[in-house]
Amino acid sequence: MKYLNYVIVLLCVGFLASCSSEKPKTLETGWYYIVAKNRIDLVTRIKKNTQDSFYLNQTPIVTVPHFKEVMIYSGMVGNEGMQVILNEEGTKRWADATKLYARNYMGFVIDDELVHVQRIPGPEKTGMTTLNEKWFDKKYLEETAAKLNLQIGQGQK
Repeated sequence: MKYLNYVIVLLCVGFLASCSSEKPKTLETGWYYIVAKNRIDLVTRIKKNTQDSFYLNQTPIVTVPHFKEVMIYSGMVGNEGMQVILNEEGTKRWADATKLYARNYMGFVIDDELVHVQRIPGPEKTGMTTLNEKWFDKKYLEETAAKLNLQIGQGQK
């Protein structure tokens, strides 16, 4: 009887734990630290148009409220990309993050989807970030920049 009670208690605890388990966190649009797999506070995302998994700290560095404008630019290798101009608070947060995370990787998420990963060469104090991927095409860039600029405009009202 003693063992039966023990088994019942274990089953109840297991059931309660499974009922209260959280769904994977949805990441808002912005930059995130890419972290080691053994961290507790991470979320996993597969980079768009690849099968590469990355582990992101679920606390963002900068998000849409820290953006001033998103522009399309022509890259040096012929690819077009996006440039995110940050507001004053975003510039400070980005400068602190790039100083702290120099020579490590960060990822840019749009609508809970990891679309860009880059190595941070060193501290960046200009308040500008760039995204450039071979799969970016003109339509994707135009639609994404327009959507983000609309979100920026809505947040400033």
